[in-house]
Amino acid sequence: MFQFTQFVIIGMTNAVVDLGSMNLLLICFPTKLHLLLLLYNSAAYTLTMINSYILNSRITFKKHSDRTAIQRFHYIVQVVICFLVSNAVFIGSVFVAERLFESAWLAQNISKLMSMVLSSLTSFYLMKYYVFHKRKSKSL
Repeated sequence: MFQFTQFVIIGMTNAVVDLGSMNLLLICFPTKLHLLLLLYNSAAYTLTMINSYILNSRITFKKHSDRTAIQRFHYIVQVVICFLVSNAVFIGSVFVAERLFESAWLAQNISKLMSMVLSSLTSFYLMKYYVFHKRKSKSL
C-alpha cells in the first residue's frame, strides 16, 4: 500500500505537469479542433511521462529500478500503451463532454482529468508488474 501511496503523491506532481502544460497550450492557442486537442494532450502527456519516470524510478520503484536498457525499453512500451489509453479516453471524453457543457474549457479539462485517471491506473499496474517487477536471477 505504501508503494501505491508514493505513486499517488508522484501522480499529483504529474497532474500539475499534465494539466499545467495542457492549459498553457489552451491559453496560448485556444482551439476546439479535435486534432489540435489530441496534439496538446500528447505533448502534455509526453512531459508528464518524463517526470513520472524520473520520480518513480528513484522513489516508488527504487528497489526494483536498475535503469538497464531492457528496463528502459519496458518503460517505453508502458508509455506507449498508456499514451494510447490517455488519448483514446481524452478524445472520446471530449466528444461526450462537448455535448454536456457549454464551456469548451470545462469540457476539455474534464476530459483531461478522465484520461489522467485511467492512464494513471494503467501506468501503475504496468510499472509494478511489467517495468519494475523483481525479475528472477538466472542461475547456471
